[in-house]
Amino acid sequence: MDLVDIGTSAGLNLYADRYRTTCVDSDGNTLATWGDTDPSLTCVIRSAEFQMPQPAIIHGRRGLDPDPIRSDDDDALRWLDACIWPDQSERRNRLRAAIATSQSEPPSIDIAHLPDGIDATVSTARTGARPALITSWVLAYLPPADRIATVEMFASAIVDEALVGIWIVVGLVWKYVWHVRPVITIAAVTCVRARSPSRWRQ
Repeated sequence: MDLVDIGTSAGLNLYADRYRTTCVDSDGNTLATWGDTDPSLTCVIRSAEFQMPQPAIIHGRRGLDPDPIRSDDDDALRWLDACIWPDQSERRNRLRAAIATSQSEPPSIDIAHLPDGIDATVSTARTGARPALITSWVLAYLPPADRIATVEMFASAIVDEALVGIWIVVGLVWKYVWHVRPVITIAAVTCVRARSPSRWRQ
């Protein structure tokens, strides 16, 4: 797939397929693994009925952010590190490992205020693989009008039946997503529905 991260910050989510990830069941039995670079991540699958999919193969990676953090900007990276609570050393280690991975292959990030630039970034990111748009938490940082416009633009971008859209949002901004576009919730991840009333893009 071609991965596009809206509100990408330092672009660390663009390398999720490369991070050393282990999926386990509630008893700790390994269900699947992928990735060969740090950080090491663990995901617990609590449903016995969950069908473990094959990891996606990402061909293109591109981010969009109004003020991205460059992988060579030491001051900005130190600020990102400083935003982690002092007692969360494991989280800090994961961040530093992810930064090191991104520095080995700096991500391509377009600069534009949201929702501007979403269509152009999606178009630029395409390599011929299935496009996938993700966005995590960014809506909470936008003014209400921009929040609604970003949801609308994001949803419009996934009208194409071959394109996937994934939200990761918090309760505070949930109403902005719901009022603009119907969504389906899976744990903390919300998947935006394409305009076709009978098809869910997940």
